[in-house]
Amino acid sequence: MKKLLIIFMILTAGSLFAEDRINGYQQLLKSGDYAKLRIYLNDWESEAADDPELLIAWFNYYMNLDAVSNVGTFRDPWTGQFVLAPHMSYDQDNLAKAVAFLDRGIEIAPRRLDMHFGRLRVLAEMYEYERQGELLTSLLQTSLDIGHRWLWSRGLPVEDMGNDPLDMLLYSSQDYVHLWTNSGNESAMASLLKYARREQQLYPDYVLGYSNHALYYLEEGNYADALPILLEAYERFPGDHIIIHNLGNCYGELGMKTEARAYYEKLYEMPGKLDREYVDKLIEELEEL
Repeated sequence: MKKLLIIFMILTAGSLFAEDRINGYQQLLKSGDYAKLRIYLNDWESEAADDPELLIAWFNYYMNLDAVSNVGTFRDPWTGQFVLAPHMSYDQDNLAKAVAFLDRGIEIAPRRLDMHFGRLRVLAEMYEYERQGELLTSLLQTSLDIGHRWLWSRGLPVEDMGNDPLDMLLYSSQDYVHLWTNSGNESAMASLLKYARREQQLYPDYVLGYSNHALYYLEEGNYADALPILLEAYERFPGDHIIIHNLGNCYGELGMKTEARAYYEKLYEMPGKLDREYVDKLIEELEEL
């Protein structure tokens, strides 16, 4: 009993040490005193060089060091639109150092989903759509390999946060599907196709893979190739209003108005999903094709 008490005290002390370190670094980062923050992180590193929280702290240090907020017109990577708004400009050398620390953290703690998402976010800021697609696609297989036992900040299991780990991975990844479709970039669309095919293959019990796979062809205006994917999805998920909507759209674009109308009318049977007036408009526009 005495031995167990000692172990418990050590674990508690370690936990408190880590929490104190995190709180201290966050306060210095918020203050903008990077000279003190660097000393603080070096001291932390001397005691726990492989602490994932330390590596995240170094990542945030270099991301913010010499970063400048400019107001001007730029293309928002998330919407694809040119907007007049504040935009962060990063020192490229510091950005490379930040990414290196995050990569090291992922190597040490490959189950830390928050770090993978941080990496994806940085790649979005860098417009590195091909690398982003490779990483996100690889996470689909990694999730299977680890039994979907993902961790989050401070090493907390995702399920302990009240989330299903696989749901969190797949539904959060939709942010990048939207990013790619909004980008107007060929590499981004290639990433979408690669990711969606793999998602559909590995997780056929989720509608997302089918929907994303069809979305690629819909965005390309290739309705003939989108149609069989949507029909297969409808067989498996007959109650999914997005699949039904896209089937109506697909048939309409192919000039098959009777089939398009039949699917649009199914949307009337799904109250709360789409406004009835919106469905009326879809059918009216169909007659104008």
